[in-house]
Amino acid sequence: MTIKRFINHPNYTSAETGADIALVELISDVLYTNYIQPVCLPSVGVSLPTGLPCWVTGWGNIASNVSLPEPNTLQELTVPLIDNQKCNTLLQTPSSKGEPSSNVILNDMLCAGYIDGGKDSCQGDSGGPLVCAEASRWYLAGVVSFGEGCGQPNRPGVYVRLTVYYDWILSYVPEVSTNIHNVSFTSPLISLYSGVTTTAMTTKVSVCACP
Repeated sequence: MTIKRFINHPNYTSAETGADIALVELISDVLYTNYIQPVCLPSVGVSLPTGLPCWVTGWGNIASNVSLPEPNTLQELTVPLIDNQKCNTLLQTPSSKGEPSSNVILNDMLCAGYIDGGKDSCQGDSGGPLVCAEASRWYLAGVVSFGEGCGQPNRPGVYVRLTVYYDWILSYVPEVSTNIHNVSFTSPLISLYSGVTTTAMTTKVSVCACP
């Protein structure tokens, strides 16, 4: 696909200060297939509870400073959402170096990951999707933004909270409004600890196609 232009959010200065979002306009239309479909969007105010299982995908590193090996197969990982208050509490827990994080989770951010670490998005995944499933549809909850290392204890991944930027997105792509749905997520919540075995989904969710 050929890119026509990038549209950066005007308030962006760094990922850690928020507004870490951009739009990409393509020269030509995307041709939809069984595996390429528009993702649905949860409407503003939809509850995204702690422990809701969501999926992050990307071609980034598989560990800190460890690149994805050939043939560069797309990776996916189930991670539980973590509410902002708890995420900020985790970040104030001293790291392995004995220091709390200097980062603060703002209202336009969303955390996902495991308290004990081990599974996380990583460098090179930035800009990738964090999607949650409901009623055979995928909903885009966030976009990979930043993290402290990869899979570190008490340092979950940080994502852009999409609902905060709907007005800005719609100002450029008004057609997106047809993909926004008021949804209630009913999936069983999963543990915030990676060592605890839980079932995130019992049936495979089909590729999302919004009416």
